[in-house]
Amino acid sequence: MTRIPLVDVVMPHNAFAQQALAPRGRQLRILLSYHYFGREDLDALLAKHFTEPYPEIFLDSGAFSAKTQGVTINIQDYIAFIKRNQHRLTTYSVLDVIGNAAATRENQARMEDAGLAPLPCWHAGETWDDLEFYVERYPYIAIGGMVPYLRFPKKLIPWLVRAFQIAKGRSVFHGFGATSWRIASMVPWYSVDSSTWASGVRYGLVNVFDYRAGKFHTLRLGNAQDWATHGKLVRQLGFDPQDFADRSRNKRETICGLCAVSFMEAERWLQARHGHIVMPQREPGLRLYLANPQMKDYTLAQQAMRKAGR
Repeated sequence: MTRIPLVDVVMPHNAFAQQALAPRGRQLRILLSYHYFGREDLDALLAKHFTEPYPEIFLDSGAFSAKTQGVTINIQDYIAFIKRNQHRLTTYSVLDVIGNAAATRENQARMEDAGLAPLPCWHAGETWDDLEFYVERYPYIAIGGMVPYLRFPKKLIPWLVRAFQIAKGRSVFHGFGATSWRIASMVPWYSVDSSTWASGVRYGLVNVFDYRAGKFHTLRLGNAQDWATHGKLVRQLGFDPQDFADRSRNKRETICGLCAVSFMEAERWLQARHGHIVMPQREPGLRLYLANPQMKDYTLAQQAMRKAGR
C-alpha cells in the first residue's frame, strides 16, 4: 500500500519496529451528532454512561443525517448547544449545508460572529477555489460528502491527493465518514471518523485489526474457523475468541469492546505510518473517532475494554 506524504509530519523513531500492543487505558474518541444528541446535557450524559476518563468528543452537526430524514437544524439552537457544552468538546464542526457551499460559508461566519470557532467543511463536488478559501484562513478543515464516492476509490483518491497537495504546509484535514480503510490509510489525515467499528453488532461482522499486517480481518460471529484462524490475534487484544466463535456466548458488550480496541490499534498504526500530523495548539494526529448514534454501544465498549485490561 502506497503512503502519500502530503502534510508536515514528525516520524516516530523506528515506528514500525514497535510491535507491542498499544498502552493500556487509552481514551475512547467518539463522534456525537447534534442531530441525535442535541437535546442532551453532555455533563449528565457522560456521567450516566461512562466512567472517567470520559471519551474525547468530536461534535458533528448531523447535517447529512438530518437531510436524509427531512429535518432542518436551527443554527441558533446548534450554537446554544455548543456554548452550553463547549467544555466537553474537543472539536465541533460548522453547520454545513450539503450542496450549497455559499450557505455553508455563511453558517461558518454566523457561528464565528457568535464567538465560536467551528471546524469549517469543504465537500466533494465543491470547487478548488472553495477549498483555497478555507486553506488560506484555517489550519484544520473537514472534508465531507465523500460517502457516495467511497465505492469508487480510483476516482476519489486522485481528488483527495489534489486536495492534500493544495493544503500542504498550511492546513490539515478531518475525513467525515472515512469508513474505507484504503481511504483512511493512504493519505495523512489529522483525524477521521468511522461507523464501521460497529459492524459487529449491526451485521455480525467483526473488524479485527492486525497491526503487523496493517489491515483489518473481517470475522463472522459464530464462524468457528474465522476465530480459530485469528485466535492468537484476538487474545493479544485482550479477548477470548470463543466468546465470538460460539453464538451462545456472543454478548453485545464484548463485541463492542473488541471492535473499539481494534480501531484504537488502527489509529496507532496510522500514527506510525504517517508520523505525527502537526498543527498549532493541538495534540498531534492522527485521531480516529468512533461514530455511532447508539450511545449504549460506546458505553459497552468502554466497559468491555476495562474488563479486558485495555
